[in-house]
Amino acid sequence: ASLEVPSNGNFEVIASTTKGASLLDVREGKGRVLFSSLNLSRALGVDPAARALLVNLLDWGVTAGANRYAPTLI
Repeated sequence: ASLEVPSNGNFEVIASTTKGASLLDVREGKGRVLFSSLNLSRALGVDPAARALLVNLLDWGVTAGANRYAPTLI
């Protein structure tokens, strides 16, 4: 399943398919939310690319947050 891309607002599509967004960064005030429809949990431990992507996403969230916003991991 893909995420529906908002028609307006402060957001950035980070990864997409022909059906919609797979990774969406939505900014609200001083914060941000990273929405993902990627199912990395199934591939973790099986596909090294899944682990690398997860590590990169977490690093991106922390680094981008330090530079632009204050992210909260839930």
